[in-house]
Amino acid sequence: KRLPTATVSSLPGTTLDVLKLQLPGGVTVHDTPGVINPSQLTTKLTTQELRAAMPGKKITPLTVRLEKGKSVLLGGLARVDMTDGRPFLFTFFFSPEVKLHPTATDKAEE
Repeated sequence: KRLPTATVSSLPGTTLDVLKLQLPGGVTVHDTPGVINPSQLTTKLTTQELRAAMPGKKITPLTVRLEKGKSVLLGGLARVDMTDGRPFLFTFFFSPEVKLHPTATDKAEE
């Protein structure tokens, strides 16, 4: 007998209603729609931008050492600035499609 399956998508918000999946051994799984928060970044992106930002394959983390006056550009999505304090290691987990670019903060503001 074929087991029930849920739809898999790299885009958030594709589960429209609660899905009840009965698995072997009497296990029941409830797949629920995600909560859409209007302030989250994914609600501000187009479908094409979402497809690029959501990882479709294994993510390789990238660690960058930032010191005061340095920034990391996260594709065209965001920027992380080190404004004060001792040098710090930041580890980023992003889709390979999102290019990370360490730079000086004053150059990032141009």
